[in-house]
Amino acid sequence: MPQTSETLRALAELLQFKDRLLVVDIGANPIGDPPPYAVLQETGLVSLVGFEPQESAYQALLEQLRPDERILPYAVGDGRKHTLNVYKASGLTSLFKLRNKTLRAMRGLSGPGRLIGEVEVDTRRLDSIKEIDRIDFLKIDIQGGELAVFKYGKKKLANTLAIQTEVGFFPLYEGQPLFGDVDVFLRSVGFAFHRFMHVARFPLGKLVVRGRWRRPMHQALDGDVVYTRDFSEPERWSDDELVRMGLLAHGCFASYDLTSLCIGYLVERGVLAEGTLAKYAALLPDEYTA
Repeated sequence: MPQTSETLRALAELLQFKDRLLVVDIGANPIGDPPPYAVLQETGLVSLVGFEPQESAYQALLEQLRPDERILPYAVGDGRKHTLNVYKASGLTSLFKLRNKTLRAMRGLSGPGRLIGEVEVDTRRLDSIKEIDRIDFLKIDIQGGELAVFKYGKKKLANTLAIQTEVGFFPLYEGQPLFGDVDVFLRSVGFAFHRFMHVARFPLGKLVVRGRWRRPMHQALDGDVVYTRDFSEPERWSDDELVRMGLLAHGCFASYDLTSLCIGYLVERGVLAEGTLAKYAALLPDEYTA
């Protein structure tokens, strides 16, 4: 994938972008793969506000804080007080309790899903967080609490260009909203489903194949999906928003065709010169253009 600093700098130059993308990361716990905006951040094209209420994860983020980052220890949600359920696997910590029926049916979750603490937290509504005045890209992964953030963040979402959110396909937590619930809400406030980024699958039952118990993995549990403002209505996008979306699409979720669509709209408006799309195509690797 050509999300390299060199390519992104070249794309920013093509798009005449001399600002920074405003990225919000709710649930910034530094576990697993790098965040989707990592290369954009390395290129100096991002200003980040991250949120992480787990104390250990919050401290870890502070230890590696960059000049373009601000990390806040807020739990974002519906504005009410909740219990944060802390599990052995930090990535499972949630305002929801793990669902025992799911833990029994899926192997590999019981150990990591052992409850090791409960912390009372005050949640803050996205719309009331003064440290954020706007959002270009929202990345969110808070183990089932995503829908509450969206419902109490409509004003901020009104000008957000893209969202990468974790969604559940099978209930891991008690009372957890699932993919369908999130999809209906986001479409109701003007977003369009764009693509799957990742789907996590877990094995059911006790089948072991050649000593590997994780081999039979077909049950989709959760995953990351991307929504964008409806790109079929370019008249509702400003020139600057199309430029920002073009950078996000390439740099965060490798949607080169969406970047090309944004460039095409900008060429039609006379903002970018004829031939810009051909120059962008030349930045892509041979395996993509073949």
